[in-house]
Amino acid sequence: MSIHAVRDSGRVTHYVGVFTDITRRKQDEDRLLYLAHHDPLTGLANRPLLERMGQAFRRAPPKRS
Repeated sequence: MSIHAVRDSGRVTHYVGVFTDITRRKQDEDRLLYLAHHDPLTGLANRPLLERMGQAFRRAPPKRS
């Protein structure tokens, strides 16, 4: 939602609010993010995601028994 002031001679006389449904945009963003990190055919993680996972494993502290 965005709200704008309507002015008359510098004085605010009204406010106008505009609602915009961004559901489709958010769904598209989520889909692009998924496709950036997964193979579209198999759904498996792609190389960049696997490399990031490997980096995270290397940074993780060693497991203590």
